[in-house]
Amino acid sequence: MSKRPDLPRGGEQEPDRDDFGRRLDELLASGGPAIVYQPVVLIGTDRIIGVEALSRFPAGMNPGQWFDFAASVGRGAELETIAARNALAPLDDARRREIGWEVISVNVSPSTLSDPAFTQTLAPHLGRHVVLELTDRSGRADYPTLRARLDRARELGVRIAVNSVECDPVSQLDYLIRLDPDLIKLDPEFTRLLLRSEDRRELARRTLLSCQQHGAFVIAVGVEQPEDLDALTSLGVEAAQGYLFSKPRPLDELVAAR
Repeated sequence: MSKRPDLPRGGEQEPDRDDFGRRLDELLASGGPAIVYQPVVLIGTDRIIGVEALSRFPAGMNPGQWFDFAASVGRGAELETIAARNALAPLDDARRREIGWEVISVNVSPSTLSDPAFTQTLAPHLGRHVVLELTDRSGRADYPTLRARLDRARELGVRIAVNSVECDPVSQLDYLIRLDPDLIKLDPEFTRLLLRSEDRRELARRTLLSCQQHGAFVIAVGVEQPEDLDALTSLGVEAAQGYLFSKPRPLDELVAAR
């Protein structure tokens, strides 16, 4: 499953719990994190089929640290819920159809899926256009629990994405297929390894074909070079996301740049 998109950077100091609690209260009182969107492009076309929503926070800690600290003080679901609301609220059906996006992906941890406040807050914004992209920085979600949470989430009418983070293209295949995701996102490290390793290409091709035969739509994340896109096309990957197409941008700026 996916890691948060930003890792700790040098020079960023972790606050103590009291300081972080104060900063989190201030952030939520002001409306929560700002949101930027990164396009997902259908390979072989210039068509943006959807976006992934990413949170941005005040200076001092990166997004991964904010979510980690919120979880450590028992407020992870609260922060994730507000971030998801901020991502989905500006994109009601009329606005989304005007833009032409089919899916809006938001990140959520397995534990948040079963939080009642998450469902209540997002209920007005949910539908088949919403993709819940699972993040699990702890790595502690066991399969039966996770599958049960996914089944409940699907009852809300959303689609589910999971992220292949292992460098071995086979090691997670059975696990991913058993989760029965609607989308599989290839982690940037996974993607780079496949593109740089000739002896793994055929193995990767078979792995991706198996995922697709089970109904999963495959998206490569972190695509930066045109030659990488060519290689992904030859592997049968269906869509891509990365700086080759666009950096994450505020909604109005991204729409204006189409």
